[in-house]
Amino acid sequence: MTIKLTKDKLRLAREYIMTKGRNLEQEIYKFHFENGSKKSVIHELERYQGENGGFKNLGEGERLFENAMDTNMAFQILHAINASRNEEIVQSGVNYIMKSYDKDLKYWYQNPKDSPVEYYMITDKWANPCAELIAYLHDYKELVPSNFLAEVTEGAMKKLSLLNKDGWFASLCFLRLADRLEDSLREKIIDKVKTNIFDIIETRKEIWSNEYCAKPFWYAPSLQSPLYSLLKEHVITCLENEILTQSDQGNFILNWEAGSGEKEWKSIVTMEVLLVLKNYDMISN
Repeated sequence: MTIKLTKDKLRLAREYIMTKGRNLEQEIYKFHFENGSKKSVIHELERYQGENGGFKNLGEGERLFENAMDTNMAFQILHAINASRNEEIVQSGVNYIMKSYDKDLKYWYQNPKDSPVEYYMITDKWANPCAELIAYLHDYKELVPSNFLAEVTEGAMKKLSLLNKDGWFASLCFLRLADRLEDSLREKIIDKVKTNIFDIIETRKEIWSNEYCAKPFWYAPSLQSPLYSLLKEHVITCLENEILTQSDQGNFILNWEAGSGEKEWKSIVTMEVLLVLKNYDMISN
């Protein structure tokens, strides 16, 4: 029988987010679990957006400068709340993505300080952040010139062959792109990711909580995920482990030293795990 997060443990996680989490995760929680306002999520997310439309200080990228990594994180949130293309935060964010593209390298720099970029970043690690940024251009394709969207999508498909078993995040970014593409391209990406996925994910319970690793639920965060049937057993076992190792404070634990970012990452990860548990109906009614 599948283990589920109890009502008391959900209340504990909620209390953690509401007292120790960022305002952003607080509003995300309210939106997904308490019929909260989309506008309130956008209002908090706007605090991380610069005048040029890019995002900073969300966790993945530079704290002081707008960058592609945090822009990806922002659009993950915008996608999850189904933000309209009419929102200013979306329009300026899409504009930032297009303007920050290096046409010569056919690349988005992870952070502004990455110029000049290492060779591996424009080859096998290219997809993070590039493939995911292209995914969000597809989400809001009405705001993107069709020739530019076609060009960068074609470029992504050419990079697909470089994907390998070391590409934890590159594979994740390609999967997010696959969700937005026509069936033929989508299937090519999924087939390629499948060739490496069991070399990428960690399936040992004793590792999940103690060492930084690629957790199975990253790659199948919902029942609709294309890798769901392939990874289902490992995903559910991994999510059960998240439930069993939830801290007494209510957060889901980090398996790496986050340093000065520990508070924000506990907030991010706790919200992330709750959403996947919800997707898998692993929270008690």
